[in-house]
Amino acid sequence: MDLKRAFSQEDVNRPAQVLWEMSQYRLAIAMLHEPDLERHQGSQWRLLLMLGLASRSRWEDSRIASVLGIPVGDVAQQRFEAYRLNMLDTQTIR
Repeated sequence: MDLKRAFSQEDVNRPAQVLWEMSQYRLAIAMLHEPDLERHQGSQWRLLLMLGLASRSRWEDSRIASVLGIPVGDVAQQRFEAYRLNMLDTQTIR
């Protein structure tokens, strides 16, 4: 039972891989070079990851949640944070 947790943890390189696949090469490389930042500032990195995914189109909660494999509610929470930080336009969602 205790060993199961060790083998079922998520791939730590997954966010960088997702960004690479979305042609966000510099951000993907930054995530690979600074893995400690992702652990210490998880929600900030997560927001940056989501903004990277949305940069080629509009921010769509369901699409981002699907790509990242996380609940839509978590994506919506990050969207509100992006609004608060003026990183995402409330009218165009870009």
